[in-house]
This record gives sequence, structure tokens and C-alpha cells, in this order.
Amino acid sequence: MANEQNLKPFDSSQNREEAKKNGKKGGVASGAARRKKGAARKMLMEVLAFKPVITPALRNGIVQLGGDPDTGEYTTEMLMQIALAQKVMKGDTKAYELYMKTIGEDPATVLEERKLQLEKEAVKAIRNSDGFMEAMNGMAGEVFADGGDTPDAVEDE
Repeated sequence: MANEQNLKPFDSSQNREEAKKNGKKGGVASGAARRKKGAARKMLMEVLAFKPVITPALRNGIVQLGGDPDTGEYTTEMLMQIALAQKVMKGDTKAYELYMKTIGEDPATVLEERKLQLEKEAVKAIRNSDGFMEAMNGMAGEVFADGGDTPDAVEDE
């Protein structure tokens, strides 16, 4: 991570070749960091698919939510979701926010989707109007018939 101690300020004393060399170093380091993050993300995704050991506490949670812990169909991801649901049921507000966001009921997301829906309805209403907009568009062509920037009726006066 960059900090003041390891940054070299650019100055005019650095020639083009040095600048090119330093830029290449930065690009190589950036690529390495991206690959490292990608590998970590992949590993975490694989962990979610593992078949976990069902502890008594997990067994109780599965049964409490109406599941059958003996089916062997549970993954780590499923058990994490069960644990999150249990926290929500105990009144953890942060867990509730995460839960709602996960199922697509995040208030900000719901508000944005509603706004988009209203905008679509407004456009549809304009398109299906009684012809007012079409009449206005046609009139504009007649009023500015000579191609000028003022209406013909104003020029006649």
C-alpha cells in the first residue's frame, strides 16, 4: 500500500526512460495484487461449497428453521445463512440489514427500483397521451416554418 515514505514524487529530473521503468513496476505490482485478490475470492467461494460438520448447535438451528440436518445437503453457505437468520430472530439489527440486503429488500435498492418504475410509467403515459405532445411537435414545425429562430407570427407583427 502506498504511503509517503515509499512514494517518489515526479519531477522534471526524471527522464522518459526512468518514468517508463517506474510505470512498468507499478503495473506489475498492480497485476500481482489483482491476481492475489482473485485467488482469495476464488478460495472463499470454494469454502462456501464445502460440506460442513454439523455440530449440535447447527443441528438445532436447522431443525428450528424447519430443515432436516440428516439429509447431508447443507453447504457452508447454507449454514451461514441459517446463522444469519438466527441472529435476525434474536433482534440483531445489523444482521437484519444484511439479511434484507441479501434477499433484495434493502430500503435503498427498493427505493431505487420504485423510482425507476415510476419513471417508466411516466414515459409510457406520455407516449399514450391524448396527442398533446404530438400536436405540440407538429405546431413547432408550423410556427418555425421558415427555419428561423423566432416564430413566424412574431416576425409578421
